[in-house]
Amino acid sequence: MIKRKRKQNKRYVRSRIRIEKTQNNNSGLLMQGFGSSGVLLLFCVIIIIGFYTYVTNASSLRGVEIHKLEEKIAQTESEYKELSILVAELSTIESAEKLIKEKNMKQIIDVKYITIKEEGRSVASKDF
Repeated sequence: MIKRKRKQNKRYVRSRIRIEKTQNNNSGLLMQGFGSSGVLLLFCVIIIIGFYTYVTNASSLRGVEIHKLEEKIAQTESEYKELSILVAELSTIESAEKLIKEKNMKQIIDVKYITIKEEGRSVASKDF
């Protein structure tokens, strides 16, 4: 009976060792497979993060440029309105008469036209 138990114990130990070896071999294979695919997975994640960072940075820079251009457009539009008002003010009769007085200009009363025979044009002249 003791011999039988020893044989059973030996068989149990042997089978236990085989199971442990199989588990160790399988886990080794799993670790090796995970290691190579893990490196590939890590590399892909790093590439995706880098691309995402690049795209986000580029879009934020475009947003800053667009904001600056919008400010420049608003400034140009306000300058255009100011210049339009100035043109309207200077094109009135009152401003023209004021300019004539400031520059001491004289009114032309008698105008004589000279005809040039070669070209057929009229030229105005003033008698002083």
